[in-house]
Amino acid sequence: LTGVRPAAGGSHPGVGTHNALLSLGDSAYLEVIAADPAQPTPAAPRPFSLDDERTHGRIIAFAVHPEAARGASIELLAATMQEEGRHPGRIGT
Repeated sequence: LTGVRPAAGGSHPGVGTHNALLSLGDSAYLEVIAADPAQPTPAAPRPFSLDDERTHGRIIAFAVHPEAARGASIELLAATMQEEGRHPGRIGT
């Protein structure tokens, strides 16, 4: 989509996942987590509903540091997403 490819990150042994990281600037990054085909199927389901085919090809979860939104609060970010028809999920600290 952007033409920028994330760099391979690491494996999460026992969880059945691995990641890739994409820099978004000085102190921001996007972490992509996916099922790791090099690992056996884990005993427990993988996080983020990765074993559910209905979630494939979608953004399932994200996190934003409160100060990363250029002074905007997490609540404001969530409200903006809801106005756009997207559900931000549970907001936690």
